[in-house]
Amino acid sequence: MWTITSIRPDPANYTVEITYADGETIVADFRPLLAKGGVMAALRDPAVFGSARIGARGRSVVWGDEVDFCADALRLKFGRRVA
Repeated sequence: MWTITSIRPDPANYTVEITYADGETIVADFRPLLAKGGVMAALRDPAVFGSARIGARGRSVVWGDEVDFCADALRLKFGRRVA
């Protein structure tokens, strides 16, 4: 289990820079998800996207009460690939 220690949302590019407790930093690109709409549609508003915060115990990135992404899933999807 990975723990998030800091985030930096970039509403201009719909990305979030995420730093984990072990020092690895990833950049999660949310543009493909925002294009799908649904519950993600609200995040198209730059003010809403910029309101991202770290969830309980550093285990997620959260927007409001409806949208959250698991720290582990984000790291697996956007982290370094080792062959």
